[in-house]
Amino acid sequence: MDSTVTWSIRDFDQLDPKLYKAFMAAAETSNFTEAAALVKMTQPGVSQHISKLEQQVGLPLFKRIGRQVTLTDAGRQLVVYIKKYLVMMDQFHETIQHSQRDVFGLVTYVMPASCLLSNHFISMLEKRLEYDGIELDVQLGSTEFAIDAVLTDKADFAFVAGQIDSAQLEYMPFCLEEYLLVGSPAQVRRAKSREAVGALRFIHYPDFDTLAKLWFSKAFGEEGEYLNFLLHYSGKVNSLEAAIMMVRGGLGVSFFPRHCVEPYLEVAELVEVELDDRLLHPVSIVKNTKVNLPRRVNMVIDWFLQMREV
Repeated sequence: MDSTVTWSIRDFDQLDPKLYKAFMAAAETSNFTEAAALVKMTQPGVSQHISKLEQQVGLPLFKRIGRQVTLTDAGRQLVVYIKKYLVMMDQFHETIQHSQRDVFGLVTYVMPASCLLSNHFISMLEKRLEYDGIELDVQLGSTEFAIDAVLTDKADFAFVAGQIDSAQLEYMPFCLEEYLLVGSPAQVRRAKSREAVGALRFIHYPDFDTLAKLWFSKAFGEEGEYLNFLLHYSGKVNSLEAAIMMVRGGLGVSFFPRHCVEPYLEVAELVEVELDDRLLHPVSIVKNTKVNLPRRVNMVIDWFLQMREV
């Protein structure tokens, strides 16, 4: 940790693991007050735990600058040690179980809201019923949010509709999702040109921009062409389900994955603006290759991969 200090694994073994939670929270938030809220402790309690840990290490772990704190070199190396320690303890606990069904612990992943309406999510929930010890923390978010969560170790894995180049990330093909522009028959019937589509009234929701960019590019052959339209919005909402309800109610049109609106297409309650070719877009499962995922996480990923379509 410091060229003037001899540090060995034996020294690390002398540290009190009960102090790790406060230290790791402070390392994540760079603020003792926020760390206290994160681990449900008082701020003085967090400070006291970190002070004791610094005494055991024999070096300062943080530089204090006002209310903010930053890790010292010793602090950064201790974070690495603790992460390895937690993974080892986690693997030990799982190894001593008598069968796979005794696997336990938290699995955190991010997925787009459209996955809630998919058969994959329902099948996964049915599979989870066989493993009482696994706790699921499912977060809904965009591809950008999902990739950031995986890179910062806030999620074990994620479903994404796009990719960034990073040596840390491994993408596993999962399925092809078809995106549509849909609305009531009266609205869609006249949408035969760029100008006619641009004149429609749209319902905006969190995934709208991503799907709109893909759809306009597919329909008119120009990347991001929809950004050149002055789109008119008749409604904005922060939920996929609410956006579908608004479109079904005739308030406007919007872009959705086919599986989310298939029941309404089948009875002609909604119709799609037809393209020359189907707009199929890949969805992948992404994980951080720098993180040694515990067995329970790999089990859940395997459940999904067994369902994949591509």
